[in-house]
Amino acid sequence: MKMILIVFENFRFKGLANKGKKPLGSYEKIEPRGYIFWTFTVFSLLTFSLSCAQNSNRTNRKQFDPEVCNSQIEQRTADINDLGLIDSDNASEYSISGTCERDGSEVKIYIEGYPLDQPPTCNRGQWKISVDITGIVNKKERIQVAVSQTGNSGLLCKNTTNHFICPQGYIGVPEFSNFTGSAFCVMKYEAKVPSGTSLGSPYNRPTLKAEAIARGVLIKGISEENAINYCKENGIGYKLITNDEWNTIARHIESVDVNWSKKTTRIQTGNQLNIGSISGIKTSSNDDDINDERWSLNKRTHKLPNNEYIWDFSGNLGELVQHNISSLPTTYTGYIYNLPTSLKNLFGPREDYTILDDRERINRFAGLGYMQGSRFSGAILRGGSNNRTAGIFSVDTTFEKDRTLRPNIGFRCTYNP
Repeated sequence: MKMILIVFENFRFKGLANKGKKPLGSYEKIEPRGYIFWTFTVFSLLTFSLSCAQNSNRTNRKQFDPEVCNSQIEQRTADINDLGLIDSDNASEYSISGTCERDGSEVKIYIEGYPLDQPPTCNRGQWKISVDITGIVNKKERIQVAVSQTGNSGLLCKNTTNHFICPQGYIGVPEFSNFTGSAFCVMKYEAKVPSGTSLGSPYNRPTLKAEAIARGVLIKGISEENAINYCKENGIGYKLITNDEWNTIARHIESVDVNWSKKTTRIQTGNQLNIGSISGIKTSSNDDDINDERWSLNKRTHKLPNNEYIWDFSGNLGELVQHNISSLPTTYTGYIYNLPTSLKNLFGPREDYTILDDRERINRFAGLGYMQGSRFSGAILRGGSNNRTAGIFSVDTTFEKDRTLRPNIGFRCTYNP
């Protein structure tokens, strides 16, 4: 008789970013992927054998041992002030401060055991920093912050309560003051129901829950009202993504170097954003397949400043959004780069791309997207589903709110903790 026990462990962590700045670093800690086989063979005598195979894949960034926290008190020269609780109002710009010695020296800060790439400096016996932690705290109720000072082995840790927790399949999004006043959670993928679920045609059964899953049946071809109800079925705090939330995500994507073909946000010839899939693919892959160094026009992911990834935001399906717009300040049909100012404030990018000339048509004018705004009929679609309309800022205002839309239109939900 044989009994086999297999143990598997894998942990992945994404890093931290300073508010309003480039990411402080993308940190990953992948524990050894090990398979441990215990084999027991029973004969007239009991014998025991052990076989162990390890495959380690670690980064150079080591997580400190939690047991060393608050140790070597006599050597510690830095301290942390009492921590406030974390919620959607402060997760984008969480303030941490404390006392220190040796002015001008670096104060090392660790959040959940991982260091900031750009730590503060001791100044007149004090240190302070604001950090965007929406990308790491959204799955844990207790968050640990640790501090030590350069040249010192003492380490002090304090815990705080976290109320900014995103549901499974959702990612945290930092606030953007022009559009959103607090952080929120958004579906990483376009809304789906589990494989095998019958939706009928059109897909208008809003008594089902819209789920944030990588693989499943895309919910598409529905009205704005039905999309709103699909999201509400998940419970309190869930809703259809708003136009302001869409703009928040789009402008964050615009600010991240690796989303651009030349790995820089600088406006220049041939530099463009990827537009994603244009074929309504039903499934999404795992984040493990993402490579920041590899860019292609039809790459389906974009990276946010907090090191989270969102799928199919520019293409695959156009997506319905909620809004409180009653009319357009002007009509416009054309590429987003040349959007009139009055429309740019509603739908457009942060930077000025009007310096691009017609030679950039081959690059879709930086890949920002296209607006179909010859009229305003009530519904607003963002993103796109073909070569011309795809783009993170794409918008279509020509559909009616209560109309069941064509099959290449979907949606995604948000959640406010």
